[in-house]
Amino acid sequence: GAIIDGLDLKAPLPDQLLALGYGEHEAPLLHVCMALQGHAGDEPFFIGARTAAELLGHTDHSTAAAMLRAFVADGVLELVKRGVGKVASRYRYIGLAR
Repeated sequence: GAIIDGLDLKAPLPDQLLALGYGEHEAPLLHVCMALQGHAGDEPFFIGARTAAELLGHTDHSTAAAMLRAFVADGVLELVKRGVGKVASRYRYIGLAR
């Protein structure tokens, strides 16, 4: 949607994320998460694995889901509420110390 229109999915990642070993494969989804969080303010944002895969265009939903799980495991995203059925999971982007 409009939130990610014009977003540079290949932009360099912040040093803190590079230090976690993230690179060009993870960068597009991280940029989408950052943009969604920016739009949501302090509230959680929604993203489902299928939507993430569609946005990325180069991966399938199981790979996108694995990336989202890795971001949560690494403390980059906080899983606020796990999605069920057709309801997307809610996350909060916490990847950069404020």
